[in-house]
Amino acid sequence: MEDRSLWFFTFARLQQRLSDILEKPVDLVTPDALNKAMKKRILKKAIHAV
Repeated sequence: MEDRSLWFFTFARLQQRLSDILEKPVDLVTPDALNKAMKKRILKKAIHAV
């Protein structure tokens, strides 16, 4: 459980940092978290970062 909590806070910090840098709201999700009915459409519009 500790690893999962750490991952969540790291993910949340990353989302906030990206939002600060871009000066825009950022929706940061894993592909598995996307709604199955909308996944294809969302991934078409997604901006992927590495």
